[in-house]
Amino acid sequence: MKLSLPPFPALETFLAVARTGGVRKAARSLNVTDSAVSHQLRKLEEYLGTPVMERHGRGVRLTPIGRRYAEALDEPLSEIAQVTDRLFGTRSADAVTLTTVPVVATLSLIPRIKQLEADHPELMLRLVTTTKQLDLNGNDIDLALRYVRGPADPNELLTFDEYAFPVCAPALAEGRAQDIRGQRRLLNNAHTEDWSFWTRQAGTVQLSDEPTMSFDSSEMTLGAAIQGMGVAIGRTPLVNAFLKSGQLVAPFGTGTRGEGHYRIIHSSHRRNISNRDAVTQWLSNLLGPLH
Repeated sequence: MKLSLPPFPALETFLAVARTGGVRKAARSLNVTDSAVSHQLRKLEEYLGTPVMERHGRGVRLTPIGRRYAEALDEPLSEIAQVTDRLFGTRSADAVTLTTVPVVATLSLIPRIKQLEADHPELMLRLVTTTKQLDLNGNDIDLALRYVRGPADPNELLTFDEYAFPVCAPALAEGRAQDIRGQRRLLNNAHTEDWSFWTRQAGTVQLSDEPTMSFDSSEMTLGAAIQGMGVAIGRTPLVNAFLKSGQLVAPFGTGTRGEGHYRIIHSSHRRNISNRDAVTQWLSNLLGPLH
C-alpha cells in the first residue's frame, strides 16, 4: 500500500513554527529565512487542502485543526529522529539528548535554551518530546525530566517540588483583592482538580464559582490568562517564563505547593558527562524556587 505523506521539509517547518510560536523564531531554529518558512507552510496547506495557521496580530497561530495535527505529529517524528540516531549514529559527539513531555518543552525549556547556549556554546541540546516514559538506555537518551505525582522526597537528589497558584494579567491584579476574587476562573481540562486543590491549600482565600471558561491544555489556559480573560492556576515550571517576563503576576503569592514534583533522571551511559552535567545544572536552576 502506498502511503500518502506530505513533504517532510514542510512538516519539519510546521512543527518548528508550532513549537516556537512564530515564523521568525522557527526560521532561526531551522537556520533558514522567514520567507522559506512561509513557503513551506504554504506547501503544506496546499497539500492538506486546509489552513493550519492563521494570522494573529503581527504573527501567526495554529488553527484548531492545525493544533491537533501538530500534537499528533510531534511524537512519531521525534521517534523517527531517535531511531535514526540510534541505528545510524547521526548524533553529534557533543550532543546531550533530553526527553520530556511536549508542554514542558514548549513552555519551560525552549524559552531558556538561549541562556544555556550562551553559557555553554560547545553544547548541543537535542529534545525528544513524548508523553511516553522512554527507556533511556535503550533509546540512546542521556537524561529525562519527568513529572511525578506526590511530594518530592527531601532525601532524594534531583527532585523539585511543583508549586501551583493563581495567575493573571497585571491589569487584573491592579485593583482590590475582592476584585480579583470576582474575576472569571479559567479551567484547564488537562488538570481538572487545580482550582479545588489550590482552594484547599490556600484556606481562607475563596474565589467565585462562576463564570468560568475551560481550555484543553496548559498552553491555552495560560494564553487566555495573558490576554486578560480571567485568572488561571499557574504551575511551576510551566508558568515561570511568563512571571519573569511580566506577562503574568501571582496576586496571592507563589508559595502554594502543587500535587506533584519533577525529577531529573540520568541514563547509565558514561559519555559526555561534562555536558550532561551542564544540562542537569541548567534544569536545576529552571526548576528551583521562584525568586
